[in-house]
Amino acid sequence: MKTEVTPEMERAMKKAKAELLNTPKSAFFVSVAFSLRHQFSESVPTAATNGSRVYYNPKFFMSLTPPEQVFLMLHETMHVVLEHLERVNDRDKKLWNVAGDFVINLMLTEAGFRMPSGGLLDRAYAGMSTEQVYRALVENQE
Repeated sequence: MKTEVTPEMERAMKKAKAELLNTPKSAFFVSVAFSLRHQFSESVPTAATNGSRVYYNPKFFMSLTPPEQVFLMLHETMHVVLEHLERVNDRDKKLWNVAGDFVINLMLTEAGFRMPSGGLLDRAYAGMSTEQVYRALVENQE
């Protein structure tokens, strides 16, 4: 199903990219984020990446403030940077994604980016790798 992209959605995406460009100390984030193709898709509940493209649910994306849109863009970009798709191996994909979300959200909030409400954030995982957070989550499930 093709998602109809409105001019308002295009403006919001351009504004989020411009905001990222104007963020101090963001050269690394900009270079990686802009190497990916960003597009809207109603087939994802919030956002997702396949490693070369980032998909944003238009309703979710448009419900965020511009700083939160930047955070979302960077969040998905960091899944690519940290090679989460390649490192999942035989782990539970959903739980691995949750572990990755905890790691990424800590990194981005500590860098001063504003996370949308409802994001996974737990300072108990500070300094831990995605593998370590995953193991902790598995242990907590048991």
